[in-house]
Amino acid sequence: MNCTVALYIRTKGGYSKAPKCPTDLPEGTGKFYLSWSEGTKKRLQAVGRWADAARVAKNNKEAELKNTAVTGVRVEPSTDARHNLATCADT
Repeated sequence: MNCTVALYIRTKGGYSKAPKCPTDLPEGTGKFYLSWSEGTKKRLQAVGRWADAARVAKNNKEAELKNTAVTGVRVEPSTDARHNLATCADT
């Protein structure tokens, strides 16, 4: 199983590989995308325009893929409804 995740930048001109040390993208110029393979299918996930959030998302996705490769069990994201401050104060 492939556990490699690549970071790309999507602009109006298309996709390009992000530099090793990416910086935040100016508003309206593009977004960071994660790219990885699941079997023969290539997957893409938008992660926004902030470089630090993109690096964290890349590390988390690599860890998720490595965990899946080792255990054979894929962990699905939680579907529980999020609580806001008002509902938490009531409980």
